[in-house]
Amino acid sequence: LVKAGISAERIDLVIYGVDDRTIHFDMLGRLAVRKKLGISDKNILLLMVGRFVPKKCLTTGFRALKYIKARYANVKLAVIGSGVLMEEYLSILIRDGTQADVHFLGEVELSELSGYYSACDIFLMPSERFPSDGLNVVVPEAMACGRPVVASDAGGNDIVVSNGVNGYLHAAGDPVDLSLIHI
Repeated sequence: LVKAGISAERIDLVIYGVDDRTIHFDMLGRLAVRKKLGISDKNILLLMVGRFVPKKCLTTGFRALKYIKARYANVKLAVIGSGVLMEEYLSILIRDGTQADVHFLGEVELSELSGYYSACDIFLMPSERFPSDGLNVVVPEAMACGRPVVASDAGGNDIVVSNGVNGYLHAAGDPVDLSLIHI
């Protein structure tokens, strides 16, 4: 842009920007999703979104659920995505006795995502350090919907999550640290 004659002072780089015309807080969507999932106002809904692959490290979120439930019995977890690790996730939930508290939603259309982000009370992104995962677009999308984010300190999460300011960072791969969120 500078080579094209635009002053550097007029240029602003937006990393992982979100189109607020399609991703934004949606109260009607919030109510509809919570009703669809049977989530009352007394429940706290956590949400994870991502492919079921190792670098997203959703396993940390599933392992953390038993610790979170020990502190907050009214917590439920919704998960958007699919992939090869489904059986592993189910075995963790069965072993920990938390499978009844999890809603696997499969793939969701982009046009429906605002409703799901809006429906949750806290968004979780437990990315893993190895294999490397950059900033997942779902983090700024959840933020665009006004959702607090609890994310690992891996990848690019700390580019947009300032610990204790607009969310919380936990040690990557540590379900106990993730579970220390204050609801």
